[in-house]
Amino acid sequence: MTAYADTALAAAGRGALRDFWRAAPPVAAMITLSGLFCSLPSERRVAPTVAITLALCAAAVSAGLLVLQ
Repeated sequence: MTAYADTALAAAGRGALRDFWRAAPPVAAMITLSGLFCSLPSERRVAPTVAITLALCAAAVSAGLLVLQ
């Protein structure tokens, strides 16, 4: 989905990404992160986007666990 979401959201109009942030923030974050790889073809953006998302989630969980200790 992250490979072609920017095209779909652009066709949907200006408020589509904002609505996506309201309805599904994690998915909207992945779509936004995929914009970092705009030099890659759409179908090749998925792997680095998922890798960054997983790294950010792992960092957030680790930070949360450190705070709880």
